[in-house]
Amino acid sequence: MNTRDHYEKIVRHTDSVPSSHSAFSLYPFGLCPAGSFFAVLALLAAVWLRPHVVGTRSATVALVSAGLFGFTTVFELHDPIGSLSRRQRQRLAKLIGLEAFRMLVVTSQRLRDDSIRHLHAGKFLIAPNGADPVPPNGEPCSLSGTFKVGYVGHLYKGKGMEIISAIAPRCGWATFHIVGGTPGDIEYWTAKLAKCPNTVFHGYVPHAATYAYLAEMDVVLAPYLRDVEGQGGGRNIAEGMSPLKLFEYMAHGKPIVSSDLSVIREVLRDSVNSVLVSPDNPSDWVKALQRLRENKALRDQIGQQAKADFLARYSRIARATNILEEIKSRMPSSGSS
Repeated sequence: MNTRDHYEKIVRHTDSVPSSHSAFSLYPFGLCPAGSFFAVLALLAAVWLRPHVVGTRSATVALVSAGLFGFTTVFELHDPIGSLSRRQRQRLAKLIGLEAFRMLVVTSQRLRDDSIRHLHAGKFLIAPNGADPVPPNGEPCSLSGTFKVGYVGHLYKGKGMEIISAIAPRCGWATFHIVGGTPGDIEYWTAKLAKCPNTVFHGYVPHAATYAYLAEMDVVLAPYLRDVEGQGGGRNIAEGMSPLKLFEYMAHGKPIVSSDLSVIREVLRDSVNSVLVSPDNPSDWVKALQRLRENKALRDQIGQQAKADFLARYSRIARATNILEEIKSRMPSSGSS
């Protein structure tokens, strides 16, 4: 989900929050795909409306909001500091030193540590990414195989096709359904797995349609390597990522087999709401899938716990509510800094 969609979800939620539940006004501005135009428009609207707080993922907007207009400002960071441009890092460093800066919202503990190391920031809220609940009455999707193992997402380097290509030939009793990928990526992996008939590539599917595929999968995979290429390439996002895919899997109540990485352990717990496996040993992935194939009770148990955790903490509504409550507690009138 892109940034525009993300904020449309938050805006729709905040617009529905009763005023009695908030210590400040919420103004849902219309969103525009042209980022720079929207940034200017939003700031002009803020000057006119005089909001109690401005929240943004734009370092420029945040700096102007807090530095020029003195609005209480919250900045949300989803990427490691090292991946930002020099200008963005300079703006963030200035922002954090301003009196009107209230807090930095990050999506993982690793991003928090990274920000402390590079920016010496001290006002944080860790809020992992979230997803939407599964829409009711979705159209069913028929997938082949008696034990369906699924993956939904991009096929960039490190996202997991390396592990899937290593285990699929050893799991003839499973059918691997791969949803997503560019034509070039699909061509590459199709050729690599030409002698593996239990691997099915469905290609690009609109995000709203992926729910039907997920509903039919018996087990879902999050097979990240220790180095994960971000969109556009050239940078490793593994240490700071908070993958939307995980939360969508959890929303469906599906048993998840995921790479055992420290950032993943901030959300998933082995044998509780997932099965965590080393990304360095394909044999362990085969064993994990065999275990789940033979134990439906375990599949149901970890899937149900994953869905319960999602509803309590990781839906977009739960995430937005958490952020809003934290902002409210840090407003100057509450006596908090």
